[in-house]
Amino acid sequence: MAARFWVSGGTGNWSSTTNWSTASGGSRGASVPGASDTATFNASSGSGTATVDSSVTIQTLTMTGFTGTLAFGTNTISLNSTGTVFTGATTFSVTGTPLIRLTNTSSAARTINASTPTEANSISFEVVAGSGSTVITTSTQIRSLIFSGTYTGSLANTARTLYGDLTFKSGMTIAAGPGVVTLAATSGTQNIVSAALNLNFPITLAGTATYQLQDDLSVGTTTLRTITLTSGTLDLNNFTLTHFGIFSSNNNNTRAIAFGTGSYVNTRSASATYWDFPDITNFSCTGTPNVSFSPTSGTCTIAHGTSAGGAEAKALNFTFGNSGATIALSSSYVLDLTLLNAGDVHTYTNSTPTIYGSYSNQNNITSNAPFTSITLASTNTSRINFIESPGASLPATVNVSGGTGTIYKLLNLLGSYASAYNVSSSLDTNGRNLSCNAFNFNNSNTKTITVSSGNCIEISNNFGGSGTFVGSMVGTTLSLTGSKVQFESSGSFNVPNGTFPELNIGTLSPGQYTVTIGSSGNTQTITTIKENSYGSSLGKIVLAANSTLNVVDMFYTNSGSITNPLTTTVSGTQATLNKTSGTLIVNQRNIRDIVATGGAVFRAPTNAPYNNVNAGNNTGWDFSPFSLSQGNFFLMFDM
Repeated sequence: MAARFWVSGGTGNWSSTTNWSTASGGSRGASVPGASDTATFNASSGSGTATVDSSVTIQTLTMTGFTGTLAFGTNTISLNSTGTVFTGATTFSVTGTPLIRLTNTSSAARTINASTPTEANSISFEVVAGSGSTVITTSTQIRSLIFSGTYTGSLANTARTLYGDLTFKSGMTIAAGPGVVTLAATSGTQNIVSAALNLNFPITLAGTATYQLQDDLSVGTTTLRTITLTSGTLDLNNFTLTHFGIFSSNNNNTRAIAFGTGSYVNTRSASATYWDFPDITNFSCTGTPNVSFSPTSGTCTIAHGTSAGGAEAKALNFTFGNSGATIALSSSYVLDLTLLNAGDVHTYTNSTPTIYGSYSNQNNITSNAPFTSITLASTNTSRINFIESPGASLPATVNVSGGTGTIYKLLNLLGSYASAYNVSSSLDTNGRNLSCNAFNFNNSNTKTITVSSGNCIEISNNFGGSGTFVGSMVGTTLSLTGSKVQFESSGSFNVPNGTFPELNIGTLSPGQYTVTIGSSGNTQTITTIKENSYGSSLGKIVLAANSTLNVVDMFYTNSGSITNPLTTTVSGTQATLNKTSGTLIVNQRNIRDIVATGGAVFRAPTNAPYNNVNAGNNTGWDFSPFSLSQGNFFLMFDM
């Protein structure tokens, strides 16, 4: 093996003997270094340009002290030795596509000591053969690191910086350790090819380039490995990033994650911060941003926009699986929230999250409602958001408060109950019943409320107290064909200028429900009022004083002897019951302060079996006795 030294001092071609010497600074004319020789560029080599005018193979290359330029063009330098095969420096520059290939086929280790050149002067290394370890010395800065060909060795764990691609191959191994690999390109795309190997070391994304996965990537197994997004764009490229550790981006640099159809999956389970993005001022994301965790114990802290920069466009889709852990969740900036518990239940340190998408609680424990309230606030009109809780109760309050054109649909509720729905964007029951203590859409937001045919909004008192159904028709479109509003508690029903096909007052237990309808000075229309009874009890119907209720029919199931009020909220002040045609016969009503008008015949016979009572200040009623033989007007309706 011979040693050769570059001695041109000016510009020259690698293939020319006039540029080589057998000694540092020696005479020219030595043979060009070949496959058995070493090549050295040093301070005595001058500051000119050495042009690699054809691809060459040598043993080792040393560049210490050289102040000139190594011009690769499209050619490569192959190093066929072991030990330290390349020694770099910060004093020289490179041009072209600088690629050095390591071709030794033995089991001996080879070391790359590239020093810390700038990105522009970094060199790519490709390991194509051998079974020995490859060592990149600590703090070395190179362009791309590529493993290919027949190489079956291992990459040692050291801290290093790459300005290009990181490509592994199947059949090799990667040593685990704390050495941080930093991807720091300032432009273009850095590709990451894992070849299904686990990158069991910390990774920092620190440049302003795009770091793009070329296959599914796993980082870490049982030891914490931090992925840090300092700047630039992490492009999952529709692949899955599986991670054991902390994903940190605790800064306000310009940075992004491009999910595509890919996802981030964290497999750690311990008390720790799993997602550390407190300031998302200059953060952005694209694609479907699916982020999932599987904590089984301790506290899983998720910080996303907790200190600054929150916005719907920066929200992510968080999924929590397994069971038993405490979830410390940001108060805002959640895109979709899915709680996929498999047995026990998660508990949450934030009980009032804002969710810019769907809510799904897959707990199989019925009593578990992990939040006091949720605010559903999506403004995205191109997607349908769902409210789902098939095995557990909903939060006490569900605020459906997205933007104009946003649609929320019920999905797999299976009897789940929320104390209150406050609705200011479109809501569709989607073939399901909705149960709550209070349903409120008393706002002027543009929205459509759709109750599927055969379904109902049920006002019940599962949370105690009186139920309410209150709304405003300003900005509201009701789509209620074949549906109903059903009271299973006392309460109030008030939607001025609204039209409803059916109001059902159910009595499922002994006692009576009192339902107050309307508000002073307002008119609403209910095509049919129906009542179920328990024993001899019927509901108490109270019309707001000075209000008007348009009806077509009022049906009852009970024909006993107990009279029940049909009155107004203020004794001595009338309300109007309006029916345009036909005959309306009521039974078991203690009627007071009710004006019956509109062209129909209103009958309230006082004889059995009708048992109505004229309690005074009524107009338009016929209280005279009546028998079935006089006409087939009394209707029995059984729900």
